[in-house]
Amino acid sequence: MPQADGRIEQGADVTVPDRITKHQKRLRFVILLIGSLVMFSFLGADPILRTLRKRDQIGAEPQVGVAVVTTLVPPRTNETGDRMPPLATVRFRGHIYGANQVYDVARLKVDALARIEYRVGKSGRVYMDAVEALTPTVEPLRRTK
Repeated sequence: MPQADGRIEQGADVTVPDRITKHQKRLRFVILLIGSLVMFSFLGADPILRTLRKRDQIGAEPQVGVAVVTTLVPPRTNETGDRMPPLATVRFRGHIYGANQVYDVARLKVDALARIEYRVGKSGRVYMDAVEALTPTVEPLRRTK
């Protein structure tokens, strides 16, 4: 209980009115608005980006090339006992690409050449489909007389 001079007794039960200023209301509104936009963008962005990627890949012809293996992770088993596929990244045309499929992992070596299968989308983006060990082929020399 407040005393006559305006001081409050120690241990007195005092309630402070819960007033929210206009600035606090605006700040709460802005935070909730931004949070909602972020949540909806996470939900909606994935299908939109997948559709754009599919459209970019339509009509892209598979091509074969040679690239340098930069990272190689052999197949493994995770903590739950599920098998994880091998992973590989390659340097091709000055960029690093992750491969969707990795074949014959035992023969692949880091910093070695590998055969790649890729597609170039309408936008010019490279989609790396597969990586496998480069098989040495000996082509006979053409002799001209």
